[in-house]
Amino acid sequence: MAEKPHTTYLKDYVPFPFEVQQLDLEFDLEPRQTRVLARATYQRKAQVDADEPLRLHGAGQTLISVMLDGTPLTELDYRRQEGGLLLPSVPDRFELTIV
Repeated sequence: MAEKPHTTYLKDYVPFPFEVQQLDLEFDLEPRQTRVLARATYQRKAQVDADEPLRLHGAGQTLISVMLDGTPLTELDYRRQEGGLLLPSVPDRFELTIV
């Protein structure tokens, strides 16, 4: 059974706390699966607290690896949450690579 879509109302909307300065996507298309490598450079917005985590949406995907500034992260460095990924501690500017 398909999951019911989540509705976000304008009154509940919070702007994304980071600016995406660059985004590169690589797709490896195979008949039975598709692998996506996403490499993004983020900059924390000036008005955002330094301890604000990075929250990414991405339900229904298999997470293979996460790297922060070229360093592989372990599951102790991030949390999978329903519908996405949470990185509780990130620098003000960084490159994130997700496969």
